[in-house]
Amino acid sequence: MMTKILCMLVFMCSIFASAEGYTDTKCPKKPHTDYIGGDMGMDEIDSEEECIQRCLQFDSCVAVTFLKTDSGNGQCYKKRGGWEREASDQRDIVSIDVQCIRDEIRNTAAECPKKPHTDYIGGDMGMDEIDSEVECIQRCLQFDSCVAVTFLKTDS
Repeated sequence: MMTKILCMLVFMCSIFASAEGYTDTKCPKKPHTDYIGGDMGMDEIDSEEECIQRCLQFDSCVAVTFLKTDSGNGQCYKKRGGWEREASDQRDIVSIDVQCIRDEIRNTAAECPKKPHTDYIGGDMGMDEIDSEVECIQRCLQFDSCVAVTFLKTDS
């Protein structure tokens, strides 16, 4: 018997910080730095924040290198282990340790009081079947308007 968790994303009072807040304090960005190797693929996106959120979707993704191109678009290189840090002449390149952010999200989730037997009624954004509470929180962090989650464990 496998336990699944239904994750309901809701609009409520804010209890989790965005990943952006972590890069400002505990997990600083590395400007003019390229993480060479360990590539998991490149996505064309608009912002560093979106690049971090893309990486957080994959457990094996531990870092990103984001490059803002001359056309104004961005290139997000997701990284697994095995990369090397290298200084870069490119002024619009930044690398970010996403594993640090993932660890801080877990710490934040552990510090936030859980409210057993409580369902936040209304404001639902959707529901996903996922494998862990941390994954539910990471899913919520992908949306600026998601500020709380409700977990429901089910046996399936």
